Amino acid sequence: MKTVALVFFMIVLVTISFIAGYYARYWIKTERIYELEKPLRITTKNPDEVYLLPAGAALYLDWQPPEGGFERYRIYVNVHGAAFPVKKVEKFNLIIPLTTFNDGYDD
Repeated sequence: MKTVALVFFMIVLVTISFIAGYYARYWIKTERIYELEKPLRITTKNPDEVYLLPAGAALYLDWQPPEGGFERYRIYVNVHGAAFPVKKVEKFNLIIPLTTFNDGYDD
């Protein structure tokens, strides 16, 4: 009787493990990455300042609002030879986005 109960318990445990593994892909957040094929024009608050994010840069999808209109991406930058003064902030999630235009800029 103990052996039958143990085998039944193991079968149930393995079944639950397989089902959890199958659905884990929905629970685990995966990175969605886009590699720029052409430079991307970036603007600031000053309309005279226009910069380019070079082709080949990786953009990591951060957020898409339900109403659409834009998407928010993250980029990672290695800074060599400069030490920026850092400060502690009360709100860690402070985001000051720049605006880009995907207009096929390739000058």
